[in-house]
Order: sequence, then structure tokens, then C-alpha cells
Amino acid sequence: MIDVYSPIFVTVFSVKSSGAPILPSDSNLFGSKYRIWLVMFAVALFFGAASNVSSFLYSFGNDRTIDWIIDLPQRLPSYLLWAVFIPLLHGKVIEIFQHAGAYRNKVVRLTGWIVLAAFLHRLLTFVIVSVLIGNFGTTVGLLFSSPGEVLLPLISLSADSLTLAVILTLTALIVEYTKFIKAESLKQEELRRHLVEARLQNLSGSLHPHFLFNALQGVSIMIHKDPFVADKMLSSLSELLRSTFSNSENQFIPLKQEIETGRNYLSIQKMRFGTRIRETMTLPGMGGEVKVPRFILLPLLENCIKHNVDLSPDPVEIELVVAVTEENISISVKNSRPAEYHKEAIESGEGLKQIRSRLEILYDKNFGFNISDEETAFTVEVELPVRNGD
Repeated sequence: MIDVYSPIFVTVFSVKSSGAPILPSDSNLFGSKYRIWLVMFAVALFFGAASNVSSFLYSFGNDRTIDWIIDLPQRLPSYLLWAVFIPLLHGKVIEIFQHAGAYRNKVVRLTGWIVLAAFLHRLLTFVIVSVLIGNFGTTVGLLFSSPGEVLLPLISLSADSLTLAVILTLTALIVEYTKFIKAESLKQEELRRHLVEARLQNLSGSLHPHFLFNALQGVSIMIHKDPFVADKMLSSLSELLRSTFSNSENQFIPLKQEIETGRNYLSIQKMRFGTRIRETMTLPGMGGEVKVPRFILLPLLENCIKHNVDLSPDPVEIELVVAVTEENISISVKNSRPAEYHKEAIESGEGLKQIRSRLEILYDKNFGFNISDEETAFTVEVELPVRNGD
């Protein structure tokens, strides 16, 4: 609206508008509104200079002399006066993008403002030029005695003002439309980011009750078998939950912290299953500070317990191998199959599906997730790029 641009226009042009803003008024692509005005004013001066050059070439080609002392005072006011009307035109263009409503009605109103601005521009130019060349009184007298001699040239010259007003308005439209597209793109990107975060939180949150239910089920079983071991399991479980919930707001945590969570989980399960779990770990000597998605390891280890150790009294070998290079992080979890194992469709389990879904959101297609389902072993291999800037 005009009242944000100039105190002059608050009194000269009273512009009212309604409707909720679509874009914040300070959204900016090319700089402040003053820079946009300078761009529009430069366009006006360019066309003014082009008109002067055209007149000069025409006079030169027809062997006519140009008296710049007389000619310039008649031309300069027309170009300089656009500095007054540019905020008006720009303000009306902004209203198209800032307020809700039918664009057709807005375009009709904008067209009316363009015509009005062009007429007022030419009228003020006519008055100023008359004063500068000293025939204002004569012009006023002629207006009453022979109005056609004054009004016809005024209307004719208004066409030039209208043409330039349209050009200036189109310039403002291009700038504001570019800003509008930029702001809409940023808004859509922000919405997508919030959606992704919500999906990640949902997937991560669903792992908590799943893991907690299985852990508590193990504690419940041990209460009847060995209350002392059950008490130790509860103590270890509380520590494990404390460490996992402390990072609930972060999607990425240090690799060494995720490994420690996995170790704590296996120690709890070993209290329950004893020698039925035999684990070996090959861990990196360095690189523990690189970031990995939280709960990337826990579901893989839980998968070994749920689909193997929990189903057979035979010992199960669980092998965890983690390696870190400058570019990649590889995690491999392999478990042996009991001799009398009845093969299940583990690949379609919720835990593995949730891991894959989270990785697709976090890394798009820039990750590896491979499952090897054999008669004697089940292996899940995950390869992730090292995140820069973490």
C-alpha cells in the first residue's frame, strides 16, 4: 500500500485495501523497495534518453538545429516526474500479490490506476513546462478561450505517458512476480521440511514402544525365573532408556553413542538368554564422532533376538562390524541361524521397513541397504555417506 512508501502519498492518494496478506511485506529478492524504485526510474530515464536521441537523429537527418536551452526544459520534467508516480504504480502492483481476492478485479483496478497516473503525469508536466517557459498565464487564458488548442495536445501527449506507465508497471510486475515465486518456493520447501521432520519423528517414535514392549516382556519373564537378574535388567533398561530419550529431539547422534546403546541392549538380552547369545564386535578405532541416524543399530540387533534367539534354545552368533572411511560409514549385523530354524519372512518386518523408510527420507537414494537371507545366516548391511558440517 502507498502509506508504507511516502508521506506525500498519504495525503494525495488515499488507498485502502482488505484481505489477509499472502506474503510478508518485507519479503525481498532484489533489495529494498527503494532499489526497485531506482530500477523503475532508470527505465524511465532510459526511455527518455532514447526519445532525445531519436529526436536528435531526426533533426540531424533533416538539417534542423536543436535549441537545447528551449528543448530540455520541455523534456526533462516529463522524465523526472516519474520519480513521483513510481511509488504509486509499484504500490498498486504489490497489492496484487499481498492481498487475497480475484486477480481479474485486481488487474482491472491496476489498469485504472495506470490510466490515472498517466493522465496526472502529463497534466503536471504540462503545468510545470508552462511555468518554466513563462507562458502559464497565456495557456490558462487559451484554455478558456479555445480549449481545444490546449486539451488536444494534452490528450495526445498523454498517450506517451500511458505507454511509459505501462512499461514501468510491467517492470514492477516482473520484479514482484519473481519475488512472489521465490517466497512461494521457500514456503513450500519449509512445509516439505516440516512434513519430513514429522514423518521422521513418527518413525522414530514408533521404535520406542516397540523396543520397550519387547524389553519389558523379557523382564516379565525373568521376574518368575530369577528376580535378581530381573532387577539388574530393569536397572540396565532404565539407563538405556535414559540415553535414548535424552536424544529424542535429534535425528543424528555420534556413532560411538549409537554403538554404546547397542551394547547396552545386548547386555540386557544376555541377562535374559545367557549363553544363547554369543556376540562379536569389530569396531572402528577412530571415527566415533561421525553422525549416524539414531536408532539405526538397535532395530538390527533386536531383529537378531526376536527372529532367532527368541525362537530356539540353540546358541546364536551375533556379529557386529562397523567401519568408517572418509566418505562412508558401513554397518553390518549378522546372526547365525539355529539348526532347526523355520525360516520367516524377516525382510518384510516392521523394524527393517522403518529403517529403510527413515534412510530414504534422510538420504534420498544416497545410501545402501542390503539384506542377505541364507539358510545358515541372516545379514543386514547398511552403508551411509559421512555427513559434512555435523
